Amino acid sequence: MSVIYVSPTGQNSQRGTAQFPLKTVTAALTKAVTGSIIQLAPGTYNDEQFPLIVPAGVTLAGDSAPAVIIRGGGSYQPAPARNASSSNTPSRNVAVVLQDGAQLRGLTLTNPQGTGLVIPTGTPLIIKNRINNCQQHGALITDSARPFFSENEFDRNGETAIALVDRARAEIRQNRFTNSGEAITTRAQSAPLIINNQFNSNRTALLVLDFSRPVLRQNQAIGSQQVGLWTRDQAKPDIGHPQDLGNNHFEGKRFDICNDAIAPIATAGNQITPTKTKGRITYLPSQIPD
Repeated sequence: MSVIYVSPTGQNSQRGTAQFPLKTVTAALTKAVTGSIIQLAPGTYNDEQFPLIVPAGVTLAGDSAPAVIIRGGGSYQPAPARNASSSNTPSRNVAVVLQDGAQLRGLTLTNPQGTGLVIPTGTPLIIKNRINNCQQHGALITDSARPFFSENEFDRNGETAIALVDRARAEIRQNRFTNSGEAITTRAQSAPLIINNQFNSNRTALLVLDFSRPVLRQNQAIGSQQVGLWTRDQAKPDIGHPQDLGNNHFEGKRFDICNDAIAPIATAGNQITPTKTKGRITYLPSQIPD
């Protein structure tokens, strides 16, 4: 395992050691191989060739998310999803792209002109970061990617903190979402596992669209300006069964749950106010023994 050191006070002509760090993440990525750790010293990294594409098996790490900041974005042309009907995939302004098995740990990621993070493939790890002030998405998960998000903070992201499209899967566990448009949006045939997250002061905590099938357990989606859980089209979230309770708390100023989808939503073991719901909702009693 090799460690490549980077510091805003370094020089790209140096070796990338702890004593002689490189100056940019861009330069470090040219030296990284599978298993490499790119260790970032405190500071702001904005003089980069964006997007920063982190190769498979490479870790991009900082010691403290508030102190290590990657800021900016550049044009990224993703490959079309395997199930897409058209090859004309639009380009996006993106800060970081994670390939299969890459990791993002302990840093702040922001892109005032676009999307912070794109995950097009594989199983990257995103742990203990701050992803904030992204104009569009904090993170966009596409195709059939299956990332793992844990202990991250998403704040003030314009459109969506995390968006899942195509057939994307993800495990989204123990994260905090605040002050964004939609905290999590699921589209197409995506089906993430969303467990034990905190949602507060977003426009809508969870927006479930198209044919998506998210599984929601033990989430606290409170203080939403509009809706806690909003379902449309033919989407069908799993928010609990009589023998597998949801234990979610949905709360919104307009509706705790708004079901505009074709099928009814079945709820078991969730905290909602029945008078603050819209659409067909089936309430199921617990069958778990005391």
